[in-house]
Amino acid sequence: MSESTNDTAKPETSFAELFSQGPKAAKEGEVARGRILSVDEEFVQVDIGFKSEGLVAAWEFMEDDGTMTVKVGDIVDVLVEDAEDEDGRIVLSKEKAERLKIWDEISLAYDEDRSVEGTIIARVKGGLSVDIGVKAFLPGSQVDLRPVRNLDALRGQELRMRVIKVNKKRGNIVLSRKALLEEENAEKKKHTLATLERHPESVPVNALVPVKGTVLGDMLADTPLAKIDDIEFVRTVAVARICMPMSMVRLSAGRESMSEATQALCFLAGANSIFTGDKLLTAPNAGDDSDGALFAKLGLTAMQGEEPMRACRVEQSMEPAE
Repeated sequence: MSESTNDTAKPETSFAELFSQGPKAAKEGEVARGRILSVDEEFVQVDIGFKSEGLVAAWEFMEDDGTMTVKVGDIVDVLVEDAEDEDGRIVLSKEKAERLKIWDEISLAYDEDRSVEGTIIARVKGGLSVDIGVKAFLPGSQVDLRPVRNLDALRGQELRMRVIKVNKKRGNIVLSRKALLEEENAEKKKHTLATLERHPESVPVNALVPVKGTVLGDMLADTPLAKIDDIEFVRTVAVARICMPMSMVRLSAGRESMSEATQALCFLAGANSIFTGDKLLTAPNAGDDSDGALFAKLGLTAMQGEEPMRACRVEQSMEPAE
């Protein structure tokens, strides 16, 4: 009988390799999901798939009256506080895992411009302290569209707000209810304009022009707010054109500070009129020569005859009465 050999036999696995393929070591600051193995008065033991089970203080799973909210077999998310304490155990925290999750949700709300809900818990210097799962700050100037004299009256109220600043390292969250109200009002205005029975003949669209010597002008001077964002301005023109198709959408104050490219975008978005002259109210205005050169470059010509709404009203006034 001939002896056969198996050349495809797998090599023996060393003990060191088997050990390395076993459960991972716990990493501090990491959130892990595990199954509850036991529950007693002091600790809840959780298997998170590491080399040893972890312990969570029992009070973290209790209601205010001491009722335990979990049982053996439940799945929970916990944060690894200490990979190995003096007794060789893994120290876990359910509360800190939930807090970390809340921070992630708040950061996502900030990135996606979504609102959050919170409860006013106290008046603090400069504004209000708000509970949104973690403590956040609502500046007094951001509470409403108009100044609120009695901030204490808001204590205990639940409000929807926009997250306008997040600094996780410093534990700093700044909220604004005013920003949310402004957005809601803007939507209401769009609806109102779109459903007007009769649109205005002229819709002036002004760029912000801080005038030195005025309170607003001096306050905004040399700040980013001294100039309106070009894209936002063009978007405003487009909204006016869509909502009021028969109106003359006029580029008004602030054209002198606009680039030719921005003005061209405004005309493409639906602006079909300008105010002419060297000055408009208190703001300088592009002169006729400058306007003529711009229109020649863009291939624009002046409209002949009456503006659409005026012509329409003239025709209606000439119709014979019944």
